[in-house]
Amino acid sequence: MSDLLSTHALLAPEAQHPQRSDLRIERVGDTAATAGFTPGLEPAADLAETSVSGFAEARETSAAGMADDELDALMNPTGFQTEVVIGFDDRIRISPADRWPWAVHGHMEMTFPDGRRFIGSGTMVNRHHVLTAGHCVYSRDNGGWATEVIFQAARDDGALPFGTSRAVRLLSVAGWTTGENPEFDMGMLILADELGDRTGWHGIVTGPEAMLSNHRVNVSGYPGDKGGRTLWTHKDVIKSVTDTKVFYDIDTAGGQSGSGVWSVWEGHAGEKVCAIHTTGSQSGNGAVRINRDKFDRITGWMARH
Repeated sequence: MSDLLSTHALLAPEAQHPQRSDLRIERVGDTAATAGFTPGLEPAADLAETSVSGFAEARETSAAGMADDELDALMNPTGFQTEVVIGFDDRIRISPADRWPWAVHGHMEMTFPDGRRFIGSGTMVNRHHVLTAGHCVYSRDNGGWATEVIFQAARDDGALPFGTSRAVRLLSVAGWTTGENPEFDMGMLILADELGDRTGWHGIVTGPEAMLSNHRVNVSGYPGDKGGRTLWTHKDVIKSVTDTKVFYDIDTAGGQSGSGVWSVWEGHAGEKVCAIHTTGSQSGNGAVRINRDKFDRITGWMARH
């Protein structure tokens, strides 16, 4: 992969976050995952109805995968809608959002050099590490690296149960920052505080195509068509997998870019993120797959920052 590190500091070196993380990697057969952390938050009462079950489940409408021409269209960014609702809107609002496992998902506000401001979503994956989309931290059309990014875990309209955290460093890969290749649309925030000690975090997981195909996953984030300040989620099976992307019929909208695509997997304890939601069309919404190269890159970020 184009794995050269692209990094941008938002504060002077002496004010940046100390290099400290809590990184443990579990390897089971041909899969690998980092350990998550649950801080003892109250579990969501409606968990069975709104979160992923963790069981792979084939469906006649999607198990066969996508036609080659549909995949070609989705892999080509020209004419992309950022995210779409496919058919009926099946998203569910999560309120309150400060329950497990929802508290790890957060609302992002990004300001770019041209003065434009956007919203996005991200997922806590370590003590002060937020996994998100590359275009949430770097946008060539808007002048390059964001000049400010704030993250509000479990935001629920005006309620900010964990306050506001600020990024002190932004990370991406050269595949995104030099060419904006959608296969490398991945990024990370390094926060100024140890927010994960209070929210907990999901692990990340990588494995073969068979681990992902037809597995039920959640996409949870902050869609602009719902006001952009409330957490919404939807679950469905992954219907197609490539080396670098996964696709599904999960309903999303602009603002959910950067949301972690998460589930549970046999052999690994707790919730894990397998991909980063980035793009979509009526043929299916899509995410950057955390393949082994990207897993190594992300864990390297967590080890160093």
